[in-house]
Amino acid sequence: MTGSGEIDETRASAPQPSGARIGHFRLGQPLGRGGSGTVYLAEDLDIPGRRVALKLMRPDGITPDLASIRREAAALAALRHPNILVVHEIGESPQGVYLVTEFVPGGSLASRVARGALPIAEALPLARQAAGAIRSAHEKGILHLDIKPSNLLLGDAGDLKVADFGLAWIGIGGASHQVDSDASTISTPLVSTPPQIAGTAFYMAPEILQGSRPGAHADQFAFGVTLHEILAGRRPFEGPQWREAVLAGEPSIADALPSDLTRIVRRCTLARPQRRYPSMAEVVADLDAAIRRRSPERRRLRLVTGAAALALALLAGGWSFLRWSAARQARLINEQGRQALQAGDLDEARRAFLASLSASPGYQPACINLGSMAALEKNPAWAVTILSECAAKSPDSAIVLYNLGCALRGTGELGKAEDQLRRALAQSDGSQLRPFIINELAMVLLSGRRAEEALRLLQDAGPPASETIEGAILFKTQGIAMLEAEKFAEAQQVLRRALGGPLPPAQRAAAQAALGRALERSGDAIGAVEAYSQVLIDGSDADSVKVAEEGLARLQGAPATGSFR
Repeated sequence: MTGSGEIDETRASAPQPSGARIGHFRLGQPLGRGGSGTVYLAEDLDIPGRRVALKLMRPDGITPDLASIRREAAALAALRHPNILVVHEIGESPQGVYLVTEFVPGGSLASRVARGALPIAEALPLARQAAGAIRSAHEKGILHLDIKPSNLLLGDAGDLKVADFGLAWIGIGGASHQVDSDASTISTPLVSTPPQIAGTAFYMAPEILQGSRPGAHADQFAFGVTLHEILAGRRPFEGPQWREAVLAGEPSIADALPSDLTRIVRRCTLARPQRRYPSMAEVVADLDAAIRRRSPERRRLRLVTGAAALALALLAGGWSFLRWSAARQARLINEQGRQALQAGDLDEARRAFLASLSASPGYQPACINLGSMAALEKNPAWAVTILSECAAKSPDSAIVLYNLGCALRGTGELGKAEDQLRRALAQSDGSQLRPFIINELAMVLLSGRRAEEALRLLQDAGPPASETIEGAILFKTQGIAMLEAEKFAEAQQVLRRALGGPLPPAQRAAAQAALGRALERSGDAIGAVEAYSQVLIDGSDADSVKVAEEGLARLQGAPATGSFR
């Protein structure tokens, strides 16, 4: 819903009194008025208690016809992303064409920024949600073309909704350019062929200003401007020379911005589209890294690393009371690497594990951690090389054999993986590692399309305790095995039990995605959409996100009418 809240009576649609009826909606107070219409809080009379936002389009010829809005609404409804405003209905009344969306009570991000820049801890999660929504739309071939704080709406629980997806594009009518009027805007046509100019001044990409047809990189540019605005309280392109600065790719970056966030803003706002990020997926990845760097775990790591560095410096200086053994050094440095890995800092973790092995060659925990890192970085061949050396030195170590089996599954060498895992299982009687070995072996069997064997293995292991991490993981794998064996009802029951336990994020995403598949195969489309949507909200496992997106794509279809309830 566009609109800064400033009322322009000469351009807004005719005001409607509170209590007026439009379709089966009763209007309440106006929420905002802008160049394309007036937005009202409204009550849905068909669903008592449901509040919605109803946008009554301008009746002056710029508003598109009902068929155009219906096509756009169908495309937006097909997105079904948790951070994109839900379109409920479109229609036509004596008062004009209207669009009904969910009501988001927290106002726009523009109102929040008007009170000052947001703290980084508040701004980054909101920016990440917006970037994820834009990425999802781009992947489905839909551009926004008017990303700015006033089109980012805030919920009550730190959630964000991107509004007006595509309205800048469908609002062409007979105009020669599409520029929103709720901020300082272009007021004269820049080109003669629509719809090449789309968006709001100060957020427009240089290629749009130069008359090129907009593409996905234009949304990325506007996002970069918006990111700077919420972090610094001002836009990086302002003043009488803003257009020249945009065309030159010379944003005025606030000095207070940290270097990693400055890099994101600069790359998003480069003058040449091909020099920006390849896609919004890379923007999302950099934002995720920025969020991880500021996590409490990472701050604690810096304190630990600083203390360890001081201790090692004293050791190098020859202080006799700090003459630790090589094994002691290896343990200390390995612990630093482990904490770095938990905090998501792969570079620091890798350096620490390598330093630990250097301090004490063959130190088993560092060897295993380095192999696990290689697997985490999607380099299972390197993991196999490292862990094979560990296994040669410790042929009866269940933990080494287990990790080697995991790495071999990553390379697709299922026969070798099964062999190592069965050897690990033979060495693991009474070990806390045993449930994890059983789970990994079951996953190898599932990868080889041996679902019934995987089920027998899991059932022979006995009933797991779902309140433990290993128990929840075993339930997750058992549910996936039942799904592959086409036991859909049983799979749903077991997967829900797994989700009720303390699953790690990636395992939870896998269980949620599997539940979506089981519900879909059972014919429960609504339940499947909910399960898949939860995977996208969590976004903690790329493979599960892909499964969820594919599932939603199968379930989505434009309805025959304009109603999207």
